[in-house]
Amino acid sequence: MVTLLSQHPLRTFDRLRRYDHVGLLIPNWRFFAPEPARHDFHLLFRTLSVTDEESPWKAASRIHERRWRQVVWFPGRRQEKAVFDTCNEIVGVVGKKDVKIVDAAAYRLLRDFVIRRIREEEEDERHAAIKGFQFLVVQYSGHDDSEDPQYAFISPFVPLNSAGIA
Repeated sequence: MVTLLSQHPLRTFDRLRRYDHVGLLIPNWRFFAPEPARHDFHLLFRTLSVTDEESPWKAASRIHERRWRQVVWFPGRRQEKAVFDTCNEIVGVVGKKDVKIVDAAAYRLLRDFVIRRIREEEEDERHAAIKGFQFLVVQYSGHDDSEDPQYAFISPFVPLNSAGIA
């Protein structure tokens, strides 16, 4: 019961921890997530062919369905977490006057992630030559369908050539 109370968002119950001199008997799970995420992100992209045809939006990343074995072994979670953190970072700098978004590290990371995804898709499906692409960060509530997704960021058109970014 003490452990449960000490996890409460109100810091009033933190006084219970003073009786745990070692800091091991009453854990503080808020250490890992003082403000837990209340949403997820989808990273989507669309391409523009050399004939100026836009593809439909496609998922650049996805959240894998959870399995029991992932309690012990889940290396794919690192990529999901990296995409989440990077999307969260770019949403945080959108609209700031002192930041040029295309120079932000989060923008470059997402751009390069999408380029890798496009290259993988080209190899798999033998697509026509691609002139460029756009990516979109969508914020949504996860399993709660009562909230509509929010379009948090859409990139400018990114030219692409066989060597990478033009």
